[in-house]
Amino acid sequence: MSRWHLENFQAATPSNITPGSYTTQMATWASTVGLTPSGTSRRGRVVAVQVGPGFTGQPNATDCSIIYRIGRQTSSGTLTQSSVFPVLQASSLQANESPTCANNAVVATIEPSYATGNVWMRPLNQRASMQWVAQDVDAMLQWPAFSGLGLGLLAGSSIYANTVYTSWEYDDL
Repeated sequence: MSRWHLENFQAATPSNITPGSYTTQMATWASTVGLTPSGTSRRGRVVAVQVGPGFTGQPNATDCSIIYRIGRQTSSGTLTQSSVFPVLQASSLQANESPTCANNAVVATIEPSYATGNVWMRPLNQRASMQWVAQDVDAMLQWPAFSGLGLGLLAGSSIYANTVYTSWEYDDL
């Protein structure tokens, strides 16, 4: 098992939030593209999430909230593929361990589809940021070992129309 870091500023300039809707900021999902020794999908789990306003632009003149949510992805949509960074040094990986056994992407040009409901949701003021860390293994957010299924982190606001920063750490299982 290895731990990885993904953030929405890694591969491309993040998309502005479109007021009145949710915009996918990043996603991680199972893959069968020969990344594991057996060529089969593996589950994964998000262990920490960081969210907050973006690095560019001013806060909205009208005080407002940004709602961050994680949903179960049922189709991958079209996103920019992104590299991830190991939280552990590469020398700590096992000999047969791939860099990651998941697809990682940011900045959706065609939004993925999501199942009804949220896995995780936090409404914050437009100037607020936060970090959430799972307190134990039962609180970690898992995705299934089926190719194309995973988790996506979205942000939405009724007024705010700028970028947001999102990142998470996850484990391949």
